[in-house]
Amino acid sequence: MGDSLWIVEAGKEVHEWRPLAVLHFPEQRGDIARKQVIANADLFAASFDMLKALIGLEGILATAESNASGNPEWEAVSANVNAARAAIAKATGQ
Repeated sequence: MGDSLWIVEAGKEVHEWRPLAVLHFPEQRGDIARKQVIANADLFAASFDMLKALIGLEGILATAESNASGNPEWEAVSANVNAARAAIAKATGQ
């Protein structure tokens, strides 16, 4: 695909590919390193699975949260739980 990486939907034949994202490699040295573009592509490719995992954990965390209400140990992790919920909301457009 030239000097870029295409992110496409898995399980499709080549003639069915539609780019979900195209990450271009820099033309000059000093721009984003090639390995960074590849790392970005890997992260993008894993994002759907990470979102599904976060959504799955959210239900478990909601149960834990209701059982641990007022527990100081829960208060120590509540910021992380809220960050996970914010990430889910951002990824799903809510």
